[in-house]
Amino acid sequence: MASPTHKVVATTGTYKDRDGNEKKRYTQCGIAFTDDQGRISIKLDAVPVTPEWSGWLSLFPMDDDRQEARQQPRQERPATRPTTRRAPPPGTIQYPKSEAGDMGNEDIPW
Repeated sequence: MASPTHKVVATTGTYKDRDGNEKKRYTQCGIAFTDDQGRISIKLDAVPVTPEWSGWLSLFPMDDDRQEARQQPRQERPATRPTTRRAPPPGTIQYPKSEAGDMGNEDIPW
């Protein structure tokens, strides 16, 4: 089974950090997977179209903590969430309910 091993990244320009140093701007374009036989497959999610892009994509190893997170089973969230009543958005018209608790056809405002 193939597992994600590398980030597929393109250099898409430069920027200056707080100290005024010029740095490269990177865009993650996808993920590379390596199977049990060492073959690499690439799944692209984006392709840069900026004039600064040279056409080259680079592979960078995934962070160890990201690989471990992918291999660990996901923790399930609680099935219920606390509910809170929110006020209706401004301008919303609220019609009063009838005494029976629901609106009959005669109470429809249109």
